[in-house]
Amino acid sequence: MHQLRVAMRRTRSVLTAFRHVLDRDATRQVSDELRWAAGELSAARDTEVLREHLVGELARLPEEAVTPGAKARLTAYFDEQTAQGRDRVREALSSGRYAELLDALERLVARPPFTGQANEPAQDVLERAVRRTHRRLAREAGRLGDLAPGAELDTGLHEVRKKAKRARYAAEAVEPVVGKRVRRWRQDVKALAGTLGEHHDSVVAREVLRGLAGEPGAFTFGVLHQRETERGQRLHQRFTEQWESLGAP
Repeated sequence: MHQLRVAMRRTRSVLTAFRHVLDRDATRQVSDELRWAAGELSAARDTEVLREHLVGELARLPEEAVTPGAKARLTAYFDEQTAQGRDRVREALSSGRYAELLDALERLVARPPFTGQANEPAQDVLERAVRRTHRRLAREAGRLGDLAPGAELDTGLHEVRKKAKRARYAAEAVEPVVGKRVRRWRQDVKALAGTLGEHHDSVVAREVLRGLAGEPGAFTFGVLHQRETERGQRLHQRFTEQWESLGAP
């Protein structure tokens, strides 16, 4: 399921990054449906990752920080979320909408809607596409300085993460043609996106822990929330250092 979601997001990113080669009007609906399908698969996978992380963090707390009922409440919460996520996946993958998406992808592969740029030298076209993804990433990162710390900055960092993942997938697609000139940049962008992915995980973890604040084990959830806040700050600093050292493709 995780690999399917990644494949959907990678395909959507490539369609967006190479819209000067593939007619955007012809691919827009497929891209929108890929976003829907990946979103339906996300809940189950995200719950799995978050559960593993928070249960591990709980196990690492000193005994005096773990109040009665904390582990049971956390387990019950994730059991419920896991069941709901799996229901969403089953419903999505058995739907007519998903079947139509598969048909649309087959048609897209059989008859790619190429634009005139598809007749130009591949290396020139592909290098331009990667440079465009870098410019979009840089613009998004440039907005961070105007954002207030807290929820606003967290949202901004998540937007940068999405642009970074798109840039990474575009670089992966062109690497067989462009070669090692883009490889190092792709690796750096992948690391940057990974840091921002961990940061987003910490944001989601804090949201969950705040929601459990009135439940049995509230003190423990507060301790975990503080640890996640500190984790988010460290990851933000790591991202800043990675961004400052990132060159152009």
